[in-house]
Amino acid sequence: MIDLEEVTTVEALEALRPEWSALYERCAGATPFQSPEWLLSWWKCFGAGQLWVLVLRRGGRLVGLAPFFIGSLGEGAPRHVGFIGTGITDTLDLLLEPGLESVGALRILERLAQCSARWDLCDFQELRPDSALLTASRSALHFRIVPQSVSPRLLLPEGTNLETILPPVHRRNLRRARRRLEAAGRFVFDRADAHTFPALLEDFFRLHENRWEKREGAGVLADPAIRAFHREAAAGFLRQGALRLYGLRLGETVIASLYAFRKGSGLYCYLSGFDPEKADYSPGALLLKHAIEEAIGEGLREVDFLRGKEPYKYLWGASDRVHYRLWIAPVASSLPQGSEEIDRSLKTG
Repeated sequence: MIDLEEVTTVEALEALRPEWSALYERCAGATPFQSPEWLLSWWKCFGAGQLWVLVLRRGGRLVGLAPFFIGSLGEGAPRHVGFIGTGITDTLDLLLEPGLESVGALRILERLAQCSARWDLCDFQELRPDSALLTASRSALHFRIVPQSVSPRLLLPEGTNLETILPPVHRRNLRRARRRLEAAGRFVFDRADAHTFPALLEDFFRLHENRWEKREGAGVLADPAIRAFHREAAAGFLRQGALRLYGLRLGETVIASLYAFRKGSGLYCYLSGFDPEKADYSPGALLLKHAIEEAIGEGLREVDFLRGKEPYKYLWGASDRVHYRLWIAPVASSLPQGSEEIDRSLKTG
């Protein structure tokens, strides 16, 4: 039997952190965006509305977590149920014990149906194709599923040598870029540790914004609240050994940064930045190559470039994975009826 509890305060959710972390580690298919480091930081920085986290237990052990909240755009507006993290998060989902995905998702859907007087529409975004929410047996509620975004990924077969799987043109371009960088002076690749983390994170913020200022625009990190969120989330990932924050230093100056995370057998590349004045050296590409080679050395099997069809991702041989948006409503007339075209512009930066 699976018991269900509701958590409605951040203090109670914080108290779940040890059990939540243990469940997260048991879920090999989970992403960094289902961790307490990411979601608790998001709620503390951006949370609005009513926290409504559904917790599943079997024999007292935490076996599932649905990190929901209920919000609306104002008095009298429809009440929406969504995932904590919606907006700046590339993958969202329930966190369910391996082997209990289907029964756990069905239990969550049953509670949504039982509490349908408390909400008007569920809007569950950025679900991977294997999400149990997409495949669970349907309840009395009404559902609509549409493609939402594309998340290119590079598979790393066991024993992979990056040089052998790179498309030939990109491989040659990287070799030329490295020769140009070598001619420019001494360079090193840094990876953040407890000592270097603060400075490398600020370098990342600087380089990301410099890149967008060059385009006469503002990137996602221009918002001080977004920066505060990433300071907290990244520090949490660092403590867990999951942060992969890289810098390419030419002389004494960091000229490229990559902000990524490790979970299980995957490397998740969230954002990057480089000095536009050093673009001739292709510093971002060389830094990404270094990060992928480190991932291969760690035995990882996949690089997830996350949502967005930026052309550079396909230079590495990446292929698309489609993410989906799921709407659920107590009555069919409440379901959105818009286009089913994939939204390719969800994350700026």
